[in-house]
Amino acid sequence: MNYKEFTDRFKKQVFTLTYERQLDFALSICKRLFSDYQNFYNQQKWGNPELLMDAIKICEQAKNDSPTKPEIETMLSNIEAITPDTEDFGDEIGSYALNACVAVLHTLQFLLTKDSLEIFYIGNALYDTIDVRVQEDQDLSEEEIDQHPLMQDTKHFLMEQTK
Repeated sequence: MNYKEFTDRFKKQVFTLTYERQLDFALSICKRLFSDYQNFYNQQKWGNPELLMDAIKICEQAKNDSPTKPEIETMLSNIEAITPDTEDFGDEIGSYALNACVAVLHTLQFLLTKDSLEIFYIGNALYDTIDVRVQEDQDLSEEEIDQHPLMQDTKHFLMEQTK
């Protein structure tokens, strides 16, 4: 399955999930990508992993007790402030940290809007992270990227989690 086929199918599946399943999926991605942000912080001494984890916890608490709109908006602003710019941190680790923040930002937006497109973007943040990882040390064609075991595992994970 090429990238276009995958994204079309993945998007359809995301849009059929209940709100609760979408939020659970988003949280699983945020937690999975968090270590990339922590590694970035450890190497670059820039950002705030505790704040990013606080945002994830707010999203997790939303399963039981929704945070207020001002709380979410404040957290959005705080996370934007600790999101690295790849022009300042151009290496792969900066991209990984950016994707970790992007996933959390879209999860917070999802709490405000309940728009399924936010969940699709969160899945893309994971996909993009793995895409960079696969190409890190190699110059691969589109087909080789699509067929790479890490990419195949990621596609499988995203499809299975959104069934």
